[in-house]
Amino acid sequence: AMMGWIAVSLILFLILPTRRAVIAGTIISMLFLPIHEYLFRGMIEYNKVTACSFVLLVWVVVFDWRKLATFVPGLIDLPMLCWCLIPLASSLANHETISDHYGFYDGLTSSLRQTAMWGIPYFFGRLYINDARAARDVVIGLILGGVIYIPFCLYELRFSPQLHNIVYGFHQHSWFQTQRGGGWRPTAFLDHGLMLALWMTAASMAAFWLWQGKTLRSLVWMPIWALVVPLVITSILCKSALAALMLVVGIGLFYVIKLVKSPLPLLLLILFVPTYEILRLSQVWNGNDLIVAAENLFGPDRAASLTVRLYNEDRISDRVLKAKPLLGWGTWGTYMTDEDEERENAIPDGAWVVTVGKFGIIGLICFTTAIILPAFLYLIRVPGKRSLEPDVLPVTFLAMFTSLFMIDCLMNFFVAPLYLLGIGGLASIASALVKHHARGPSFFQFITWRLLRRMHKHHDAHQ
Repeated sequence: AMMGWIAVSLILFLILPTRRAVIAGTIISMLFLPIHEYLFRGMIEYNKVTACSFVLLVWVVVFDWRKLATFVPGLIDLPMLCWCLIPLASSLANHETISDHYGFYDGLTSSLRQTAMWGIPYFFGRLYINDARAARDVVIGLILGGVIYIPFCLYELRFSPQLHNIVYGFHQHSWFQTQRGGGWRPTAFLDHGLMLALWMTAASMAAFWLWQGKTLRSLVWMPIWALVVPLVITSILCKSALAALMLVVGIGLFYVIKLVKSPLPLLLLILFVPTYEILRLSQVWNGNDLIVAAENLFGPDRAASLTVRLYNEDRISDRVLKAKPLLGWGTWGTYMTDEDEERENAIPDGAWVVTVGKFGIIGLICFTTAIILPAFLYLIRVPGKRSLEPDVLPVTFLAMFTSLFMIDCLMNFFVAPLYLLGIGGLASIASALVKHHARGPSFFQFITWRLLRRMHKHHDAHQ
């Protein structure tokens, strides 16, 4: 399968336009390639991530080198570039102080892995997802991927997560974590059941938004509303409390934005992420309120799981801030141990705390900014009344899902390349909006002007 993927992806580029070939290749590789890797001496591993990124990049160079030659990077790409290079800086900083494992070679290979996972899918988005029609293709691809996965989810809900074992001969993850709520949590061909739950939730929200926004009436010869119902039901059956909560929030946000006629709710949701990171990293907030809320909403089991997560966050944050606050402890997992040998190693879950442990505060800034900046710039530039119009709605959906994906990264660490493709597309569209409105008032200037105007009218009426 891993070697055959090279031929399959070539066929996609031969029969589809390049943009759709990239989208289809990203989705197919993520949904169906095995969780396996081949080790090549002196090189990075050939696995699901590198197969998706580097193989597709080769075909882009072969079939669309003219468009590749016209790409001009901008300042908006700087955070992602820094995020891809931060492993090199961290490894060089730790070469003398921790271990000989660190150094230029380790840092270079780690940066290549980071580029394969984050940078190349983001670059595809910058290259091809540069308008609302292209964003619509990404969202439709997300929905189709969810629809294709419905029978796989239902099969594993009934017979346990066996598909990866049946097709490839081994289970890709701990069997213990597939048991949930007296039954099974499906995994299919993804890394973990939580990753699958997030994928199905994203597909459900995408179908709902395009249905309610009248952007898409039918798909695969079926009315879009007929796909929303099975997608939502399957998402809930995936048995992830956080994914279920995100599904409710994502659907609710559509109506809130429609009611207030402003993207302000999404801006507040985006700002929640760095606020959480600052409060938890500085340990100003211990998270007890969050534990109480989890217990009230989902029961004591989920609250206990959250308690363990927050405890490990505190341990890792404390170790990083005391010894290596700027560039962290590197990629070899030293950040998970401490001087007290009687205590077990910390077990990180959230992407943000893993980033802090490996790459320090600088790495966390690069990571957070690279993901949320495109959505933030888009939302402060798009006119509020137009944000849910049928032709613009797919882009607004990508901005909404980006914020929810970052919230998921506070608790989990599961990255799908299609999400990065959408974020890269947001960066292209946001850059175009910023250039187009360079001489016009910003979102905040417009809001300030409206408030002052209203105050002036109220004052005149009072006089």
